[in-house]
This record gives sequence, C-alpha cells and structure tokens, in this order.
Amino acid sequence: LASWSERLANRYPLDFWQDLINRLIDGLLRLDEDEEWHIKALRDELAGWREQAELAGFAGPVDYQVVHHLLQDAMARGSTHNQYLTGGINFCNLIPMRCLPFRVVCLIGMGEAHFPRNEAPLQFDLIARFPQQGDRARREDDRYMFLQSLLAAGDRFYLSYVGANQQDDSVLQPSVVVTELMDYVRETTGHPLAMETTPLQAFSPQNFIRGSYAAEWLVPANAPAPPPFSGRIEAAESSDTLELDELINFFQNPARYFLRHRLGLHLHEFEQSVEDDEVFQLDGLKRYQLNDRILRELLSHGRVRSENLLRSGALPEGHAGRLQLQRQIDEIGELYRGLVGDSMYSGGDSIGGLLSVAGIELNGRVDTFSRQGLLQLQHSQVRGRHWFRLWIQHCFQCAVGQSTLTRFYFTESKRIRCAELEPLSGNEARAHLDSLVELYRDGQQRILPLYPDSAYLYAHSKAATDESQALAELQRHWTDEDHVYFPEAGDGYLQTALKNSTEAGVPFTADFFALASRLFTPLLDSLEIHQ
Repeated sequence: LASWSERLANRYPLDFWQDLINRLIDGLLRLDEDEEWHIKALRDELAGWREQAELAGFAGPVDYQVVHHLLQDAMARGSTHNQYLTGGINFCNLIPMRCLPFRVVCLIGMGEAHFPRNEAPLQFDLIARFPQQGDRARREDDRYMFLQSLLAAGDRFYLSYVGANQQDDSVLQPSVVVTELMDYVRETTGHPLAMETTPLQAFSPQNFIRGSYAAEWLVPANAPAPPPFSGRIEAAESSDTLELDELINFFQNPARYFLRHRLGLHLHEFEQSVEDDEVFQLDGLKRYQLNDRILRELLSHGRVRSENLLRSGALPEGHAGRLQLQRQIDEIGELYRGLVGDSMYSGGDSIGGLLSVAGIELNGRVDTFSRQGLLQLQHSQVRGRHWFRLWIQHCFQCAVGQSTLTRFYFTESKRIRCAELEPLSGNEARAHLDSLVELYRDGQQRILPLYPDSAYLYAHSKAATDESQALAELQRHWTDEDHVYFPEAGDGYLQTALKNSTEAGVPFTADFFALASRLFTPLLDSLEIHQ
C-alpha cells in the first residue's frame, strides 16, 4: 500500500492512469470471471478517459487530484450498464430522457439541501469561471427532470424527504420544486396534497399501525414497552472507599450521575463558541463568570485590578463597561466584607478526614475560610442543590469531630445573608451519612427520583405554608416553558431520564415526595438564616 501510495501521487497521462488503476484493481481484488462484472463499470469509465483524451487531442500529464475527482464523479453518477426495465419495480438515478410512463413514480431525497443540486465548481473549471449563454445549468436540468418525472406518473406520484434533523429534531424544509408543486395544487384545486410524517426509528409502533414489511421489528413493536429507566441495572463493582466529592456530585443531580457514570451517556448541553457580536450587556452566565473573577481577586489580593478585567473582553467598551464592572465590584465587595468580617474568618483552609460509614471508608476534604469550622460563601443564587452540598459537608465535619460550626454567606434580594447550621453530634452526623451512602448505592442501579432544587422548594414551601401550596409552587416552576428562573426543570439529563414516561413534564411521584421530606426536613430544621 505504501508503494502504491507513492506511485499514485505523481502526474501521468490519462492512458497511463488507465493501465495503472487497472493494475491496482487486479493486484488488490483478485477477481475471477464470475466476479469481474462487479468492476466492469469502473473499467469502462477508465477506457472512456482514453477515448475522450484522444478525441480532444490531449496527451499531457494529469494530477492525481483530477483523477480522484473523475472517479468520484463516475461513482456518484452510478453505472450506466445496470439493466433497466427488467422487473416490476425499477430503481435508477434521476437522469434526463428516462421519462417512460409508469403507474407509480417515487422520488426520494427531495430535501431543500439536496435537490435541485447546487454543486460547488472546481477551481480549474473554466466554464464556471467564464459562463456563457447556452452553458449547461445543473439546477435547471434537475427542475426539468422533476417535471418529466411528474408527467411520467400514471396513477401515483410519491415524494419523500427528510423533514427533521436527526440530532436536534429541528425542522428541515422540502425542495423548492416540491414546495412549488404543493402551492400550485392547493391554489388550483383548493385542496392540499396529502402529507404523512413517518417516525425516525424503524421500530416505532406507528410504522406497524400504518403497515410495515419489516418483520424483524414486529415483535418489539407489538410488545408492551416498559417505562424508560424503570428497572434496575446490575450493581457497579463494589469499592471499599468513596470520595466525599463523589458523594456530593451524585446528589447534585442523580439523573445526570446515573446516565453519565453507569450508562456512559454524555449530553452536549451547550457549545462554547466565539461570539461575533460586541458585548453591550452582561447575561447571566457572563455576570456569574465576572463575579467569580472579582471574588478571586479580592480573596487573593484584597482588591480588584479593574484594568485587567476591562481588557478581558467580557465587558462593554468604554464608560459603559466601567459602570457595569463597578456595579459588580460593589455587589461582590459587600459579600466579601461580610465574609472577612466574620469572627471565624482566618483565610483559606480545609477540613479533612476518613470515616467508616455504611460499610465503606468515606474520605475527603472540605474547603473553608476558617480554622474553627466550616465557613463558605456563594455569589450566585442559592438553590436546593447548594444547600444540600453544604449539608453533606456539615455532616462530614461533625462526624470527623474537628468542628461543628458552619456558616454560609450568600446574596438574596441584593442583600447579604448569613446562614448557620446547628451542630450535630458525631452519632447524628454518621447516621445522616449512612443514609446518604445507602441512597448513593441505590442510585448506582436506578435513577434516584430526587431533584434537589425541586425537593428543597417543596420542603421549604410545605414548612412555610401547607401541602397544597407547596404542590402549586412546584407545578408553577415546572410548567414554565422558559425555565429561566428554575433551570432544573429544563435540565437535559433529567428530561432524558423522564422522556416518554408518564411523569414527563411533572415528574413528582410518591418516591420523590418521600425522599424530599426525608433528606431536606433535617436540613431545614437545622438551618437558620440571619437577615
């Protein structure tokens, strides 16, 4: 193969290319007489090159890229030696002068991006560079062939195109000639053409309701479909140790953890791309990133180097950028001053330890700004998953026995708040961690019906009002189509886990309410927020 690669990279006359490619075919394929017809069309195409070169009086060398293009073009056109009109059903390319009448004519692949063809011209195509009147136009040829096919249909004219993107299910439009035909029929007859949507997957039950000849899919289509992710899978290989960060990561989003770690399903929730538009106003994500940089600057240097942030490109140009930066510095600065003014504050530190809970060793370290206990802050909106992360860390430090003090600074309604968690005894903390580890094991075999933001919202609303108002609050957040103010309802992993299930859209079962009360009631009983 290396030798052939070197030989094919040179320039040769077309007659030499014919001999060279024929020798390559004979050397690689070793066809016998019964198999030779499979390659006959290619050999005829090579012979046609020599004839065309002789008629044109061309004997110069040709680059391999030109030969590659000629071969691709020949294969795209298909063989002209296929026997035509040899059976009841004929398959052929859409080429001119093949407009013999048939009772049924079917055209497939009639999408906007594929028909009429819009081929990019080659760099050495002089006809495309210097067009003249009378030159061939493939798009006009395709429109004419479509009309020929329509006139050739006696009883039925069937058109098919891919109407939805296979990746994101976005709508794809039909060819312009199909749209024109539909518009013409509707305007002249007053009745639209019949259009039918078929499912993407071959095993869809809709195929068998309409009628299908694919017997291999018949049994799964007729069998009752179990609810998705309803059963358990085999347990993962047991381990004697568990990292605290792994436990916290699991409870941040049990559905995401199960799909990623047990099923190997990774969803591309968004793509980072360079924006073309100039920044005039900060959106939520950019504001969060800017606040994070400001906070790190304050924690590291005690001040904000504004010029570095203004040159980063994340802020608008000029005076508008300086105003927005100062606004965020004031907001984060107030949170920072609340943290460093706390009597527990002593700078960056961590709390570590090793615990034996639920038959395993729980190992981890918790970042803190105090040597006396757990002191943390958060500059973004605090949701249920954040409170539960703090609760797990609080239980860990109480079980380790280094300290039982926990304070948490955050912003709510543009005001600084300080939350405290009541100290737990070592046995109480271990009991909570035992329960969490057992749920972690359960979540390795199924999707745990726990959505921490929703669970906190339900438990908090129920404690403040009553059951009916808590349910109404949940419904309101989950039925909001935008999900801007409650992103958990639009989480891609959670929506995938609930897809096609009876709970899709409002995924609140008895197990969810039981877990929400079981996990968040102790947290709320221990939580005290100072205004």
